[in-house]
Amino acid sequence: PETRQFDFWVGRWKVLSAAGQELGRNTIQAVEDGCVLQESWTGAGGGTGRSFNYYENGKWHQLWIANVANGILHLSGGLEGSAMVMTGKSVPQ
Repeated sequence: PETRQFDFWVGRWKVLSAAGQELGRNTIQAVEDGCVLQESWTGAGGGTGRSFNYYENGKWHQLWIANVANGILHLSGGLEGSAMVMTGKSVPQ
């Protein structure tokens, strides 16, 4: 069941700020027989990025790569209560 914890994210999303301004659009797909979630982001300002999310050794991991300076992140985490919490750091380039 842990490998299905992120399935709620699959779909197409319009991402809004708290004030209702559109920040971008996101498409999340289950790939590799459902073992990986692939994110494709397009920001309202034209920026793009992709992430790959997978479950390993009791945690969720995300590799995020974007077309901006310092656009690589490594995150990990999991469910805390009913929230998916991922933390990590950017990779210096």
